[in-house]
Amino acid sequence: MITTAQEALTAFEDSWVSLQWTQMTDAQRNTYLRQYLGLQIAARKEIEANRIESETEQVTLAAQRTLAAIAYLQNLGFVGDNSQADWYKLYNRPHIFGANWQAQADYQISISTGVDYFICKVYELGKEFVND
Repeated sequence: MITTAQEALTAFEDSWVSLQWTQMTDAQRNTYLRQYLGLQIAARKEIEANRIESETEQVTLAAQRTLAAIAYLQNLGFVGDNSQADWYKLYNRPHIFGANWQAQADYQISISTGVDYFICKVYELGKEFVND
């Protein structure tokens, strides 16, 4: 049976109930406290390792989505120079932006000819190409 460091720490802490602290020698107490400190450190390391692993998975997934979106943009002929030609390549793709694409695209062109809005939409679409 494999136990995690947190489970080992909890079991060790639960052993306080049956511990005869006053009957222990100083050496036994010191040994006990060193073990307890070691388990606390191991549990904290385990928590940090799990957090780092989770963040790494999220970054990897985001990178996969970005690559999928870039591939999709390249397939549309998108050059990426923020030009009017690129803007219209994305503007004229209603299947990317859903039912209200025209209103969203018209609003976007009224405030900017940049393609940031469309890149964000294609990035969202990239999520469909990656298994979550």
